[in-house]
Amino acid sequence: MSVLKILRLQNGFTIKIASQKIGISSTKYYEIETGTQTADLVTINKLANLFNVPAEKLFESVKFKAKEVEKVV
Repeated sequence: MSVLKILRLQNGFTIKIASQKIGISSTKYYEIETGTQTADLVTINKLANLFNVPAEKLFESVKFKAKEVEKVV
């Protein structure tokens, strides 16, 4: 599970809501979250601000079991 997905779920956002909050399409958000598309610096900063985390947190590799999800933030 990606860091972005974990942060999105922890904040109770759907892909649609998260994408609207940062001004990109739901498709683009999904592609960034799944790693099939890259994000530019502006989008990275918007994501960091949305989830109130340092931008570098978005680049961490995450492979957690459900019990460990809360340790991400």
